[in-house]
Amino acid sequence: MTMKRCRVAALRVNMRTVAFVTVILLFNSCSSTDEPSFIDDRAGILSSQQKDYLRDYNEVLLNDLDIHFKLVILAERSEDINETAAVLFGNLGSRTSGAKGLLFLIDPQGQQARVEVGYDLESVFPDSFVGYIEQKQMTPFFESGKVGIGVSAATELFVSRIQSALSGLEFDPDVEIGDQRYYSGGGGARVTVAIGSGTGSNPARAVGTFVAGDSPEETLREYMRVLRTHTKDPQLGLYTPETRDFFEKWLVTDGQQDNELRLLEQSKPEKVVVSGDYAVIRYSAEQRTHAPYFFKKGADGWMLDFLTMSRVIQMNHKNNFHFKTFDHPYRFAFSDWQFDKNGFPVISR
Repeated sequence: MTMKRCRVAALRVNMRTVAFVTVILLFNSCSSTDEPSFIDDRAGILSSQQKDYLRDYNEVLLNDLDIHFKLVILAERSEDINETAAVLFGNLGSRTSGAKGLLFLIDPQGQQARVEVGYDLESVFPDSFVGYIEQKQMTPFFESGKVGIGVSAATELFVSRIQSALSGLEFDPDVEIGDQRYYSGGGGARVTVAIGSGTGSNPARAVGTFVAGDSPEETLREYMRVLRTHTKDPQLGLYTPETRDFFEKWLVTDGQQDNELRLLEQSKPEKVVVSGDYAVIRYSAEQRTHAPYFFKKGADGWMLDFLTMSRVIQMNHKNNFHFKTFDHPYRFAFSDWQFDKNGFPVISR
């Protein structure tokens, strides 16, 4: 790295960023071989598997989306997390085409976290959006002790916002995060969170309120009402019994529900395919961020089969879906599609 780049990095320490790094990293970044870094777990919270996954995932995001994500988990309490984040952000983003660094800083001892956003990303990730992701996506996972999963889940929503921006959609808080605003003092966004506190568990029961519909379309509309009301009861009648057991062990956040609802409201399904007691609502192959929905018919109507969806459908780093396996009872709905070797639908030209 040149001295000029180091000076530029120093001038950017006051910009609004999403960072969790240390003073030592700042000096190392200007004297080392400039090797990109993605994970710095000083508290030893993450497993080696989680660190490997996040490192690989963030490296792909850097190469494909030109954004440098980094996670830093502090071992000791920060007396001023805003200042710590600014200093530790350093020259994050120097490997991108501009100041496109995104830093997640977690302070378990101080029960706080902060996200710092690089200068060239401020219009894509305004403070209100960052604060929303911290409070409605990261915090529930962190309080449940699922730090690695929480970071991955938050990153997915940042990627979703990037994709909207690349499609020419400017940030609209009423659409993206609803009518409530999420701000914090100073640049960027800070949130108070106690890792592993267990707050927010045991969702309120709403059995009998949301039931299976007489058609897959009716059930999907009912599910959109579940998302809109932030209902998290895993035992709803519009889910298959197996899905209910699956959701008992799954954490659902407001951020996830808002994002899924937005995707559903943005596009209309291409086709509804029914075969016996199984049905699929699918979107066009061009809409790769819109995964299909699986339904199974029971005595009370058409139920959503999220368990099978979770087993056979996977989203990549760009939130594009592909099939992990074609060994499932819903394969009939895609007989007119072609897929590549990785299970992604092939777009016909």
